[in-house]
Amino acid sequence: MQDIALEAGVGKATVSLALRDDPRIRPETRERIKKVAERLGYRSNPTVANLMAQLRASREPKFQATLAFINACPHDSQLKTLATFQNWLGGVRERAHERGYEIDYFWLHDPTISAGRQVKILQSRSIKGIIFAAVFDDDAIDQEHHILFPDFASVVIGRKLVSPSPHYACNDQYDSIYSAVSEIKTHGYNKIGLVLVEEMDRAVEYRFSAGFGAAHAQKGEPMTPFLYFTDEASFAAWYLAHRPDAILTDKPILREWLKNLSGGAQTGLAHLDWDPKLIDWAGINQNNHQVGMAAVDLLIGQLHRNECGLPPYPRSIMIGATWQNGESLPKKSAGA
Repeated sequence: MQDIALEAGVGKATVSLALRDDPRIRPETRERIKKVAERLGYRSNPTVANLMAQLRASREPKFQATLAFINACPHDSQLKTLATFQNWLGGVRERAHERGYEIDYFWLHDPTISAGRQVKILQSRSIKGIIFAAVFDDDAIDQEHHILFPDFASVVIGRKLVSPSPHYACNDQYDSIYSAVSEIKTHGYNKIGLVLVEEMDRAVEYRFSAGFGAAHAQKGEPMTPFLYFTDEASFAAWYLAHRPDAILTDKPILREWLKNLSGGAQTGLAHLDWDPKLIDWAGINQNNHQVGMAAVDLLIGQLHRNECGLPPYPRSIMIGATWQNGESLPKKSAGA
């Protein structure tokens, strides 16, 4: 850096700021310094760069900047009560604060704020990074809000988007349910059923049903046809037709419905999105808190590289699930 400074006729501190695209250095000066650096064969030392980043952070206020968390669900108030959403948001806030960032919460479909106004609000608050969450209804964000992407770094949490296509972080649903089937079998259950809401399966590109099928196909075992949840009558007909001895589901109400069916009380149950509030349930903990933290890491990485707009090659971070034992899935004794 000293060599670059001498060649460019500036101070070493100016070189450091210019190579990091600091806005305090005029654009033409930054470009001139970068050209000198390239001609001299300059390469950043990653160890030193990391140490300097920590040193700068220690000298600045606790919150260096603000990130936007945008709830993209059409129904803001209803979603706030869901455990999955709260775990995402909790993970986002925890990691952001660890890295020196504050979080501002927004609702994408706020009827009082247009998309253009949202952009101006973000810019006025010097927000450069956005996390979108809860895009449940479709694999796209409406065209009106596409103006939120060109000038900001962005990450979608919970699923992949097709239009537009930013980076995203989510649970690895395919592997989660694949592993859950194996875990249920270790408890002594052999005929496993799957009951879930179709919209949830579709939102994750049918990874739940695909993983369920693959878990059986891998071992050449017959698969019980899965059921997309609608009502109690449809569930009863499905259950009596197939008689599973264990069910993976995202609907706790099945526990009550099974009590009204012959043999239903002995059927094991496991939840597809286990949360500590599901007292005595077994199931898949999708580790949504960790998903939220991973989304922040993905976003801050873009900010440190001065990247904004949609990436040419979207990246994904998939967080693995962990299994939780519970009374809803007791282990069967040998020969039971």
